[in-house]
Amino acid sequence: MALTDDAIDKIKAMIVAGELAPGSRLPKEEILAEQLGLSRSSLREAVRALAAMRILITRQGDGTYVSSLEPHLLLETLSFAADVSQGHAALQLLQVRRLLEPQATGLAAALLKPEDLGELRDILDRSRSVATVEEFVAHDTAFHLKIVEAVGNPVLSMLLQVVSTRTQRVRIVRGSRTRHALDHAHRDHEQILAALTSRDALLAASAATVHITAVEQWLAASLTDTSDEPPTPAPSGSSLPSGSSGSFGSSVPSGSSCSSCSSGPGAVPEAVRSASSAVPAPPCPGGGPARAPGAAPGTGAQAARSVSGSHHGRTGITPTR
Repeated sequence: MALTDDAIDKIKAMIVAGELAPGSRLPKEEILAEQLGLSRSSLREAVRALAAMRILITRQGDGTYVSSLEPHLLLETLSFAADVSQGHAALQLLQVRRLLEPQATGLAAALLKPEDLGELRDILDRSRSVATVEEFVAHDTAFHLKIVEAVGNPVLSMLLQVVSTRTQRVRIVRGSRTRHALDHAHRDHEQILAALTSRDALLAASAATVHITAVEQWLAASLTDTSDEPPTPAPSGSSLPSGSSGSFGSSVPSGSSCSSCSSGPGAVPEAVRSASSAVPAPPCPGGGPARAPGAAPGTGAQAARSVSGSHHGRTGITPTR
């Protein structure tokens, strides 16, 4: 393995130095092996490994080429990390998603075309008639990806796919103990689409933050749950609970409250509080200004504005088209 690693490093060094440009063909095996001072068997192993990383492309009967080396293609190989992540590792990935996706959602408000909004409407409508968790997650993934792709940055799109793969989403949905959690996610999606349709970047970013934070809070709470009876995961292809449709989440995370709501603030899981310095306060269903637990009145608006980075809905992500 050490010899193979050495071979990988040497080929990578040639690419970084510009000796092998994107799209260029590698020298014949015997020539390259001699040039690098490697055995042909070690070189073959290195080529296979680099092909798996999307750095090289092997064409049957034509030779081996350097790929386009576009960042979003190279990032795709990292999706396996999200597929196998559970517990605190999965929570860390959700934190990354919360930091990136709301900003992209806010920016998309000004970039989505009318036909894009129509497609998002169709996706949500179809998601209400699904019979299995897998079917819903497919629509859930398509909905969020369509929004992010409007930004026109393939690196951002792939990065968000990497930190939140379909496998990971299915695992989270199946682990949920909340009977009506699927309905709550539909409500979150509707709020996101309504904000996008009204071209309100700040509201769209805030709605996306609420949606992702609700999932993050549930996962954090499940990690600190002291119950002796862990949740029983549904079998593959299982039907959605009766009376519910959709995914998971809540329109208002348990850690927020406002002057117009009669219910008191819930406890925000410690894992979420320690994961970030602040979670933007979500819009309140009672109509009043939302504020985080312990925050002074009137701070909800500032927290919401912090989601998008400005008072005018501008975000920190620069569109590439």
